[in-house]
Amino acid sequence: MPLFELDVDQWLEKRSSFEILIDARSPHEFLYSHIKDAINLYALNDAEHKEVGTLYKSDRSLAKSLGAKYICKNLQNIIDEVYKRAKVGSAIGIYCAKGGLRSNSIGYVLSMIGYRVFRLSGGYKAYRNHVLEFLNRPLSTKFITLFGNTGCYKSKLIRALSPSIDLEAMANHLGSVFGAINGAQPSQKSFEDALFEKLITLKDEICFIEGESRRIGSLTLPKSLYEAMRSGINVEVIASLENRIS
Repeated sequence: MPLFELDVDQWLEKRSSFEILIDARSPHEFLYSHIKDAINLYALNDAEHKEVGTLYKSDRSLAKSLGAKYICKNLQNIIDEVYKRAKVGSAIGIYCAKGGLRSNSIGYVLSMIGYRVFRLSGGYKAYRNHVLEFLNRPLSTKFITLFGNTGCYKSKLIRALSPSIDLEAMANHLGSVFGAINGAQPSQKSFEDALFEKLITLKDEICFIEGESRRIGSLTLPKSLYEAMRSGINVEVIASLENRIS
């Protein structure tokens, strides 16, 4: 079956039909940030990616040859994993960083087996550009923003209301008092990607959100979201000191 190459708009429209979504980048790249619902079936592992990338600066032909050898070695595990997860003939999405060598290599082999493979042209870089373009525009979503002191159940309300955006959960940060007691925060890219994925499902809906400053720990809210939060309906949540302490 053919290997289809789609631009980011076409690919995002198509992805709901993907049986699996493959991120062909190295594990380190994947852990830093990746597209929602992707699984990491790497063409090159971290050490291989570093070695090939370093060699590419001095000898492109040799680097491509070495990269091809590593990809062939890793393809066995990729094929086994894809076969376990998806029937031959299924639609599969795939992307790599930007150039397409890694996703093309894997995608071509899977298409020859019989999978319908849809490759994101421009890779994760194209997706990121799309995310940033979206977040730089005024948002059509209208917000009801909950404000209040620590301990007044704002977070529990957010989780009980629908639709809502739980910024503290996305940022893995419990605000000015408790901070990062749950561990490391995601990268800024990963945080923005999660916001984008949530916001595109809301469109013109009214959404509940907790009032936050531009900074949530080490992360920064997009200006468009911050302004939309502040310009919507603001609600103050009040609780007694006793209940807040409890």
